[in-house]
Amino acid sequence: MPFDLSLYLVTDAALCAETGLEATVEAAVKGGVTMVQLRDKHASDEAMIAQATRLKALLEGSGVPLIINDRLSVA
Repeated sequence: MPFDLSLYLVTDAALCAETGLEATVEAAVKGGVTMVQLRDKHASDEAMIAQATRLKALLEGSGVPLIINDRLSVA
């Protein structure tokens, strides 16, 4: 399955602190983002799992894949 990398969002909760992770990703998808990468070197596995679960639900049905960076235990 080929992925569309034309507009690739790399983010974490700290980068989205003002508007929130989910709201930021939702707005990005509405704006045309074709892939989302969750990358947070400082979050615990539990926090990353919670974030990834919420983003997966948000992205479901959108056709936008979610990539988890550097966390095999979360992916």
